Amino acid sequence: MAEEPNETGARAADRTAFTPPPQPQVKHLRPVVKSELILRDDDKGDGTSRSSTPDVLSSPSSPALGHADLTSDLDRRSREWASMARVLEQHRQHLEVAEREQESCYGKLARVMPVVQETAKALKNAIDERKRGQGSGDIDGLFSLSSRALDELEKAAATLATNLIWCRTAWDEYARSMEAAQRLRGDPSRANS
Repeated sequence: MAEEPNETGARAADRTAFTPPPQPQVKHLRPVVKSELILRDDDKGDGTSRSSTPDVLSSPSSPALGHADLTSDLDRRSREWASMARVLEQHRQHLEVAEREQESCYGKLARVMPVVQETAKALKNAIDERKRGQGSGDIDGLFSLSSRALDELEKAAATLATNLIWCRTAWDEYARSMEAAQRLRGDPSRANS
């Protein structure tokens, strides 16, 4: 086998001086502005054009959202609305339960109040009769009956006081979520503020 002679001279210089061809320059995508989206057949001839572009494109200085950005933004807003709807529904149900419980407590108060008043009246009449030297009623029994009625009244009042706090909390949660929903509806960028 014969070895190839070493290349010398111009041929060797050409091989070492070889440079690859230049790579084509890739143009970076830039945002499209509203003025570039207006169709030529919308032109009125006076330098203005009619366009039905969305509000996000209404300012020539604000770049248009790309398709992926728009899809992402719509998905995010959709999730925010769905989440807000769930929160509103939870708070509405919580408030309704608290209101039903409050009605029940007021119903119990309405049942207890006449008993308290009747036992108080019966006790007062029995004491007045005894003061005049009349009547032989069981005053101890009336005191006991009046005491039980007042205990029921106290329980109803304590339950109502607790329920009032619960209703207030449920209302505050519902009102805050309604305000947040209105902010989301009016200006999506301020929904979480």
